[in-house]
Amino acid sequence: MIETSIIIIAIISFFTAAFTLMSGFGLGTILTSIFLLFYDVKIAILTVAVVHLMNNLLKISLFGKHVSLNIVKRFGIWTVAGAFIGASLQGKMDSSGVKILLGAVLIFIGLKEVTGIGERMRIPQRMDFFGGLLSGLLGGLVGNQGAVRSTYLLHYDISKETFVATSAAIASLVDFTRIPIYIVNNKDQLVSNTLLVFITVLSAFAGTFAGKTLLHIVPLKIFRMYVAVAIVAIGILLSLGKI
Repeated sequence: MIETSIIIIAIISFFTAAFTLMSGFGLGTILTSIFLLFYDVKIAILTVAVVHLMNNLLKISLFGKHVSLNIVKRFGIWTVAGAFIGASLQGKMDSSGVKILLGAVLIFIGLKEVTGIGERMRIPQRMDFFGGLLSGLLGGLVGNQGAVRSTYLLHYDISKETFVATSAAIASLVDFTRIPIYIVNNKDQLVSNTLLVFITVLSAFAGTFAGKTLLHIVPLKIFRMYVAVAIVAIGILLSLGKI
């Protein structure tokens, strides 16, 4: 018989995957919070990381033709490098102060997009390497890399499908660098929770397919507004120390 905790996580995984498909972030943050209600932190981090990677690979399979390789090369590779640096510095810095600063930046940029000012204030593409490095660095420090990545991708004049696909591709690069380390250190935990991982992945997959249907319906302008509002929400939660 399937445990109640797994059923709850499966339901939340479905809806979270559906509604975070468009924002490009949030699945890992929300699922980790839910997992921690029922499981040890090591199980939570490892399981969510695997679910996150598998779900991003599904997004790539669904929207792969829309991936912008130029953005991945100019921005994504530097994100991975920044994530390594940020993760290594995490234990040596007061992440609470960084979270407040990052939260304020996200609120500002999100509101900039909501008000339309963002259309007139675009970061030059020659600065992509800096944006990627900063995205990874902050993500490694405070664990909310997706929000920073989506914030930067809003500066590109790209379709919503390209936004989703490219974000998933960059996120996968980061996942591929961290998950092997998690598995080596906690492979027994992964094996003993195979059913949990399997059901959560399937639920997230189902949610992603539902989100894909929603993506086709939502106009680009509304899509960008949705992402901007989600960024502001994450910024507020970071500033208040809730995540």
